[in-house]
Amino acid sequence: MNAGLTSPMAFDDDFKSFQKVRNCLEHRAGIVSEIDVDETQHLTLMLPRLKMFYLREGNEVELEVGTIIDRYEHPEMVEILIKRETRTRSYALGEKVRFDAFEFHEFAFACHLFASDLAAKLPAKPA
Repeated sequence: MNAGLTSPMAFDDDFKSFQKVRNCLEHRAGIVSEIDVDETQHLTLMLPRLKMFYLREGNEVELEVGTIIDRYEHPEMVEILIKRETRTRSYALGEKVRFDAFEFHEFAFACHLFASDLAAKLPAKPA
């Protein structure tokens, strides 16, 4: 697919892993089989996501839903930062692929990132 785009997809490996998990869900009822796994005997899902965090003593502390930000109680919270990172999850051979509502939200956001990347790189139609 990259050959027809103006530049390579930024999330190529992530998208391929997402597609492998989708195939497992659709064709094998989510049970990881030999066809799904890599040399480590795992099916690995890689999803791009946005991480919001602040630094405490040089360590990233991720903000979670419902986090109350009190600058008087946490003076080290000078600024809230955001970055894109990849979350990885592995499923062992024979394991059932399962996810909760929060993970489903991450899947949906990753699909948005995939689609946005693809749309931005489609060639322009000649006038």
